[in-house]
Amino acid sequence: MSKHSCPVGLVVLVLLLIGCPEKDAHGSDLAQTLESHVRFLASDSLEGRLPGTPGIEEAASYIAAEFETMGLEAAFGGSYFQEFKMDLGFTVE
Repeated sequence: MSKHSCPVGLVVLVLLLIGCPEKDAHGSDLAQTLESHVRFLASDSLEGRLPGTPGIEEAASYIAAEFETMGLEAAFGGSYFQEFKMDLGFTVE
């Protein structure tokens, strides 16, 4: 088993953004803001975002930074990341 760290998922970020008014906290168009997030998180530069890879770590850091920017309180011992174990059938080193 490998131990990984992951923020509360992208789904939560999307749901939070959908529930917001048409403009974000900075007066930007919410649809454009959401599109920007999705483009980054779906980009090829994150290399598939497999557990234990640099791509997933970069995506996780991005989401955590967005949560902090939104003023969300970190729920996991002062962190936006919740550690868990998963059996991948192989070891990520």
